[in-house]
Amino acid sequence: MIFPDASLGFGEVGTAVESRKVETIGRYYGMPRLMPRFVGGFFWWYFREDMVPSSTEYWSVLNEYAVQWDTLYP
Repeated sequence: MIFPDASLGFGEVGTAVESRKVETIGRYYGMPRLMPRFVGGFFWWYFREDMVPSSTEYWSVLNEYAVQWDTLYP
């Protein structure tokens, strides 16, 4: 193995279907760690459109998962 101590995090997610955005955010950003060195890391395709400014509904949904990350995965 080339990088035996490396952590891994990547992925692209998002949907243009308005009625599926909350579900999609929850599915991916709420995903449990599948492997000990998996650190998550998803790129939301429509971040600028959906989550800026931080007062948007989708930012609030994402933040519900984000506040847990430090306690779940120190």
